[in-house]
Amino acid sequence: MNQIFKKAVVLLTATALFLVTSATAFGFSDVKDTDIYAKGIKFLSEKKIVSGYRDGTFGYNKQINRAEFLKIVMQSLPVALEAVSKDNCFKDVPTSAWYYDYACAAKNLSFVAGYSDGTFRPKNPVRFTEALKMILSVYNFNADKTDPWYIGVVKMGAGYNLIPITIKSFDHYLTRAEMADMTTRMMNIGDADFNGVLGDETAYYVTYDTIKSGIDIYAKYVIDHKPASYGAAGTCRFMGAQYANGETIDIMGSGILTYAASCICTNGELKECKRSATPIMK
Repeated sequence: MNQIFKKAVVLLTATALFLVTSATAFGFSDVKDTDIYAKGIKFLSEKKIVSGYRDGTFGYNKQINRAEFLKIVMQSLPVALEAVSKDNCFKDVPTSAWYYDYACAAKNLSFVAGYSDGTFRPKNPVRFTEALKMILSVYNFNADKTDPWYIGVVKMGAGYNLIPITIKSFDHYLTRAEMADMTTRMMNIGDADFNGVLGDETAYYVTYDTIKSGIDIYAKYVIDHKPASYGAAGTCRFMGAQYANGETIDIMGSGILTYAASCICTNGELKECKRSATPIMK
């Protein structure tokens, strides 16, 4: 290999590394500026709390497991792990695991209790209710004890407007994008509009009652951002069709596996939006 060719290879390699570094430093290939949780991802990324994958993606719709979520939340505070005892850890958390310090410190600080069999189950995908309980505990918020336990947790989280608007059920598995939104909300909890870090999706409130009743807040957000044009006498126009006052309008969300939603035309506005009971494969 001659010297000129060697120099060309080195130059091309350096250029490629620079381009990859730039792409992952300023954005992720699977996150668009218009995505509902893009601002939260950007906020955490700039603070070096989250990072993406080697392929340049963030894993926007990828489920996050219990260990990953706990680590990110503890880094967001941050918690001084070196000052916390690691004794009496969970029996399924080996000392060689990357999450050992986080899981053991969290247990000794009473952030997490784990399961009755003494395990933490770190690789299990984290449910929305579990994640909300973790983040409230790490930030020293104590929810009321209720039966079942998650009622008090969800009501407290809703009271502080911590719940991402795509949450539709109590057993929902949290995605990385929803994690970014929830964590960003918590980190800016002292300000009414979350210090302007997030978008107007925070004006849409998910509560214990909306989840229990099957009311899809995200569907309402989508509708409001693709508004109908209103006709005479309170009629609604949506996607080129006109609906009479009181008429039900069916709407299909985005994605491959999605929930349909239906709303009622009420004096020219689409209201009482509810999702279908089961998801639909598109």
